[in-house]
Amino acid sequence: MSTKLTKDEMREMVENLLRGLPFMTQEYKIKVEKLKQQILPAPNEESADLQPLGTHKVFSSVLNDVKLNIPAMLVGPAGGGKSILLYQVAEKLKLQYYPMSVNGQTAEYHIIGYKNANGDYIGTAFRDAYEKGGLFSFEEIDAGNPNVLTVINNALSQDFYLFPDKLVQKNKNFRLCASANTYGYGATRQYVGRNPLDAATLDRFGMTYVDYDEELEKQIGPVLEWTLFVQALRRVVSCWDDHVPPIVISTRAVVLGGRDVQSGTNWDNALHKFVWRGVALKPEVIGAMKQEAFKSFIKNYFAYKRTK
Repeated sequence: MSTKLTKDEMREMVENLLRGLPFMTQEYKIKVEKLKQQILPAPNEESADLQPLGTHKVFSSVLNDVKLNIPAMLVGPAGGGKSILLYQVAEKLKLQYYPMSVNGQTAEYHIIGYKNANGDYIGTAFRDAYEKGGLFSFEEIDAGNPNVLTVINNALSQDFYLFPDKLVQKNKNFRLCASANTYGYGATRQYVGRNPLDAATLDRFGMTYVDYDEELEKQIGPVLEWTLFVQALRRVVSCWDDHVPPIVISTRAVVLGGRDVQSGTNWDNALHKFVWRGVALKPEVIGAMKQEAFKSFIKNYFAYKRTK
């Protein structure tokens, strides 16, 4: 039996509640409970959508947003697979993928194009996606100039945009997404080069947090043992005291470090290349972190092997 209220049921219930019923009948208690289940699902309720192999755990959610033409901003730590996720979404929807890296030097003409000295219009990937259809993504949008990025506001809120050469109708298959390391409120301890974004720009996006997906890492990591140890080390580092400098242990450390270890590189050397990266830590602190991670790794390794 469906737990969802129809529009008529919901309207009827609200109208009766607004009249100020002295008490709620059993019938309306049932309807309120149905509404509660819609708004407040059980914490461990699983999605009906199956996660395709080789995709991030939020893939289905982002795919649905893009299908519904909801501009999606993927927010999460570096190296979590945000760009690949958007590429996979575009591929699934058979849309051309147009990624554009953003930084402090990105100007308005980089987005909407310009006319040269001869009066010829010089186009951009954004223009192509807007006019012909496709999924356009602002990569690391929080690294860009917030004033420049407001040019996308009108492009998202209406069905046409005045480019330097002419007024262009938005293609029905145009989709706009973005990725960021922050929620657009400015620099953090780890991402010191990030800018606050204009509230009018942020308001146009639905935000999805993209953390490191450990199940996906186990699928794509070349060496299972390395993958599980790096995951254990990530948890240890995240819980260490505040005197430890920010350390990003991303999915890239799993994949690139795994390739290095697979080729015969010493694990300690691989850790220095893909995890510590010259961070100012005393050798005894690094040693303590590795010892703590090893305990968790051994436990998780045998538990994982038993399930296979």
